[in-house]
Amino acid sequence: MPALALVLALAFLPDCLPAQAGRPKIGLVLEGGGAYGLAHIGVLEWLEEHHVPVDMIAGTSMGGLVGGLYASGMTASELREMVSHIDWNRVLTGETPFRALSFRRKEDRLAYPNRLEFGLRGGIHFPGGFNSGQEIDTLLSRYTLGYADLASFDDLPIPFRCVATELISGTQKVFDRGSLAAALRATMSLPAVFVPETRDGKVYVDGGVVNNLPVDVAKQMGADITIAVHLSSGPVDARELRSLLGVLGRTVSVVVSQTEMRTMQLADIVAVVDLKGFSNTDYDKWEAIERKGREAAANKAGILSRFAIPPEEYRRLTAGRQAGRKRPPQRVDAVEVTGTSTPLRRAIEAAMAPAIQGPLDTRVIEDGLSRILGLGRFESLSYRIVPHGGKPALEVMAREKAHGPPFFQPAVGIDGADQSNVGFLFTGRITALDLGGFRSEWRTDFSVGFRYGIATEYFHPLTETGRLFLAPGAFAQNERFEVYDKGNRIAEYRLGSSGAGLDLGISLSRFAELRAGYQFSRLDPVLRIGAPLFPEGGRRNDSASLRFVYEGQDDAIIPRSGLRAAAALRHYPQGDLNQMEMRLSAATAVSRMGSVLYGLAGGTSFGSRNIGLRSFSLGGPTRLGAYGTNELLGHQYLLATAGYERSLWPLPPLAGGRLYVIGLAQAARMDGSLLVPGIPLSVTGMLAAKTAIGPVFVGASFGDKGHRKWFFGLGKIF
Repeated sequence: MPALALVLALAFLPDCLPAQAGRPKIGLVLEGGGAYGLAHIGVLEWLEEHHVPVDMIAGTSMGGLVGGLYASGMTASELREMVSHIDWNRVLTGETPFRALSFRRKEDRLAYPNRLEFGLRGGIHFPGGFNSGQEIDTLLSRYTLGYADLASFDDLPIPFRCVATELISGTQKVFDRGSLAAALRATMSLPAVFVPETRDGKVYVDGGVVNNLPVDVAKQMGADITIAVHLSSGPVDARELRSLLGVLGRTVSVVVSQTEMRTMQLADIVAVVDLKGFSNTDYDKWEAIERKGREAAANKAGILSRFAIPPEEYRRLTAGRQAGRKRPPQRVDAVEVTGTSTPLRRAIEAAMAPAIQGPLDTRVIEDGLSRILGLGRFESLSYRIVPHGGKPALEVMAREKAHGPPFFQPAVGIDGADQSNVGFLFTGRITALDLGGFRSEWRTDFSVGFRYGIATEYFHPLTETGRLFLAPGAFAQNERFEVYDKGNRIAEYRLGSSGAGLDLGISLSRFAELRAGYQFSRLDPVLRIGAPLFPEGGRRNDSASLRFVYEGQDDAIIPRSGLRAAAALRHYPQGDLNQMEMRLSAATAVSRMGSVLYGLAGGTSFGSRNIGLRSFSLGGPTRLGAYGTNELLGHQYLLATAGYERSLWPLPPLAGGRLYVIGLAQAARMDGSLLVPGIPLSVTGMLAAKTAIGPVFVGASFGDKGHRKWFFGLGKIF
């Protein structure tokens, strides 16, 4: 009965208002809910089309984001256009694009193709969230560029408030002034997913924890009528509670819904958006979710239309708001950097130099920030326009990673190329930065499993900004070396090796590196199973080398486009042996979901034939997959690859990237092969998934002369 009385009262409210009061002030309250919150755009579209004014907005999480951008002067159609161009997978995974990484961070991603990174500063520390929030910071910086520091959010074209949870005190924080971007970043910092927003010693996370539908906040702003938009996912399916994540998610939603029910009772009008059948991670279904928002508003047309104002009055209202919208300046005259040390500040200033050399262009700014993020030192970088000596300046706000350096990158590998002899491997990389000078790195790798070993390298630029570097290093390992014939293992060695060396190199760009060096080493093969194919006993294996690497592909795991090339020339004094090997692989996108793959690899020993364990080898899932590992051994080879990959569908954001189907056709020539003459052929098909712990794949290969294999694995694919 109270609810019925409220509806009846509202139905006659406009006619009952005193004449001197004018029209009622309408406060719009937008609820949080991840992808569900995109329905708010549909609600705003309906209100615009039917001339229902919005005089103030309060929101939480995604409701805060949509509401805050609308309050800043963006129209519903502009919000829709913005959402249509967002790469949601990139936003939700939070990974810096592979192409933007520095060369050494590309090496890290290739060696450890997962999203795991821990800090070792004062112990082992996890990051504050799976996602640094960089893509969110970038979006907010771009679309709030005119609102760096407001005395009050009442000064926006539409007065605005958003709610966050302050973790230290466990209390609600209502943002009503300061940086609009920082407020929006705080309100949508989903705990454990996004790294919290830290300001002035306070730690803020998603406001949905304490007030997901802040009707009370809108009333405190002075709203006469509050319109609350509730995002309903429908009844809970018990089958969704069979997993740990399902139980945890439902537990959180129960807590949130309790506060929603309390604040919903304060609202004058509640528009319920029916989102049954959608998930709060269905960002790629934003158009359908937005339509649900329009439908929810239309379902309340009978009461909402009573608050509509005449078209001409509505046009004057919106024109006035657009006139009050703050636009960024045409150009900036300086760059200011806050939040980091002097050497890194200078690096950021250098990367931002193009931003002050012409008209203000957010694409130029964000390209520069991506390259700085590619150094691997920062959690996030955001930007805004601030006054500087009476002129506008670009301020870059840097947030260094709180959990390191040093950093620890772990990985787990499973080698299922031979199902009767599956190999397991745990590896890790520890990287310490700036030991002995800015940009110096001490990098140590270890492995335990079918390969045991440790390798360390000290990378030292000769000058702070120069490209020349020295890189001394040392290693010791013992690994499994197997030889197969038609899928059958005919020999297994344990191959011990150790050594030390020194490289002199030049960093050509963030895509390429050239090194020359000498390595003192020892090789010690021990036969464990099968017939002897190589002489046993320790021997010297020193080498001088010249090596070039170009890494221009767009992904470390499953590239959609770009070129990867490597070439190495080596001289072994023991035996007076010279060898050269080159590998080239490329991908070209031919559709939104598909890419053509092609590659060429080859090596030669310049006429030397009896070279033992220095032989080139072919065999294995992506090196002539129908053949067993090391089934082809020789002094000279050529391998040609052609293929196609297609993206099938995305995985949940916290689980990883996407699922792919990949097909490869390969032909080879191996001179001096111990076992297989002629031109071996192989056709391979596989399913591969990019996950948070690394690529998972399974496939089968068919070749000539009855060769066939199936395989599976966790770890590197190409």
